[in-house]
Amino acid sequence: MKAFLWKPPVAVVCLLVVLSAVSLEAQFQSTRVMPSPAGHSSFAANDSDPSGALSTGAAGLGITGRLIPTASRVEVDLYRDGARIGSTYTSYEGVFRFPREATDRRYEIHVVLADGDELSQDVEFQGSSAALIYLNQMQTVRASSGQSRAATGTVSVTNLMAPSKAQRELAKGAELAEKKKYAEALSHFQNAVTIYPKYSAAYNEIGRVDFLENKLPDARDAFQKAIEIDPKWPLPYINLAKLQLQERDIAGMMKTDERALDLNPSLSLPNFFNAVGFFSMGRLDDAEKSALLAERNDSGQTPQIQLLLADIDEACGNLGEALLRYKEYLKRNPRSSNASAILAHVSELETAK
Repeated sequence: MKAFLWKPPVAVVCLLVVLSAVSLEAQFQSTRVMPSPAGHSSFAANDSDPSGALSTGAAGLGITGRLIPTASRVEVDLYRDGARIGSTYTSYEGVFRFPREATDRRYEIHVVLADGDELSQDVEFQGSSAALIYLNQMQTVRASSGQSRAATGTVSVTNLMAPSKAQRELAKGAELAEKKKYAEALSHFQNAVTIYPKYSAAYNEIGRVDFLENKLPDARDAFQKAIEIDPKWPLPYINLAKLQLQERDIAGMMKTDERALDLNPSLSLPNFFNAVGFFSMGRLDDAEKSALLAERNDSGQTPQIQLLLADIDEACGNLGEALLRYKEYLKRNPRSSNASAILAHVSELETAK
């Protein structure tokens, strides 16, 4: 692939701005106010969360929930009256959404883990609020090996061993954080780690809230503590990498990505952020390779992969492929705040072609 049209300054700066703006946005509803550099870029500030991992959805978007704890996309099926009526995948933070209005009837959620175990729980969805579902409180309906066990790379064993009192503190903190009552949420997360010092999920949540309050050093310490407690759980690595991207520490981010990929090479998001890193260096072949790996394992959940691949194709002079990618991004993410700018750019490319 000959990168004869590579123009890094505008594209890369815009790319890093948008990904930084969304990198550790709350698993709650998001607010993005990042400045947009001058000049064209397919990536714009205020774009959607690239991982889809940090937003539990907004009012009017249907049935939403969050599975805790998890670190990779898992299948979630929605049942009512014994019949499956929907199927989707979680984000890395366990967020899932079904595009249907909730009724006053109870639903049943089934979770299919990577090792084949299937868990279930009855759930009531109330309005636009995300239902919080805890893996260690779900019932096993199918075990792949005769007994329930955690899926490698998905669930932290230390989290599953947390005493019930610590779990209740984590649950209360998550509910308060969803309501953006961050100070109160932090108090409950701190209670959880006081009760159970090896609660990596609680440290991960502390890091997320600290990030939202722009306490980046504290957030970094919390993610690193979660990693120290359970170095085989990928989620804190992913969150730490996002924080490093926010700080424009591309080299550090890519090292953290590799640690996550050593645990689970199929993780989409670390591959995607590696692609961002290579793209920022002008290493387009490597960027494309990583982006395609991310796309392969993404289950169509991250439209920003299409946007990055489009930028790579355009930088390499592959305008036809770039157009297809831009259009695919718009199809998957029609309400993106940068949709009008991308439509205008598509029109320019079609004219030039």
